[in-house]
Amino acid sequence: IAGMEAAGLGAQWAPPETTLNEIVFVQAGMGCDQHGTAGASKAATRACRQAIEFNALPYMETLLRDRGYERGRGDMLLKVEIGVPEDLVDSVSVEDIRAMFPYGRMLPVEVRAGG
Repeated sequence: IAGMEAAGLGAQWAPPETTLNEIVFVQAGMGCDQHGTAGASKAATRACRQAIEFNALPYMETLLRDRGYERGRGDMLLKVEIGVPEDLVDSVSVEDIRAMFPYGRMLPVEVRAGG
């Protein structure tokens, strides 16, 4: 989290002390890598892309600004949990996962067995 610089397309690293207090919406996705040459990273990033690809959150900007978050979607907390086969947990690049999100503050990505 060196310097909390931009991650991905615009998501920022959330400060380590940041906690998630309420969940406003949940998105789910599934991804696969038919050739299986990249561990589980390619499938995991595809799952994240699928989860956000066909969603529109037009009211999110207003909701966040009304609650005092001046940056709107830029202040939205993102909590990502990825489930993969047990032997592939260490093959997932959380940097690749973070790069899929265009805005928000990314909490630590959780990769665990169970995909």
